[in-house]
Amino acid sequence: MVRIAVHEAGNDFADRISHLENQALARNIVVFQVWLNLTEPCAGDAVDILRDRGYFFGGALPRWFDGDGLLMQKLLCPPDFDNIVLCSEEAKQLLKFIQTDWNDQHKITSRLSLIKSSSFSAPGNLLFMFCRAV
Repeated sequence: MVRIAVHEAGNDFADRISHLENQALARNIVVFQVWLNLTEPCAGDAVDILRDRGYFFGGALPRWFDGDGLLMQKLLCPPDFDNIVLCSEEAKQLLKFIQTDWNDQHKITSRLSLIKSSSFSAPGNLLFMFCRAV
């Protein structure tokens, strides 16, 4: 797993993400997480860039950067949604939203051939730590 904390996204954000993804891919990384600082004016543009690259909503990060943050994820392996155990109704609703967003992004990126077939299976406790903490 690679985790990228973005305190401020500049004009070179797309290029920087591409570079970091390529470095991670060279090490056979299949799970990408990007934490965005929502107090920055260009956070919306950064979300658009990430969604164009196959990222989906992973969770809200209250007070993560002293202000709120947003977790975006990209998987090159199928998530194991069925083995995530949640207690609260709110957590279950959040997981349903995440799963729907992943399904939507997966359909888009599959059509664009951005997600390659893989025999890897990522464990749910790595992918959805925010959900398990709810």
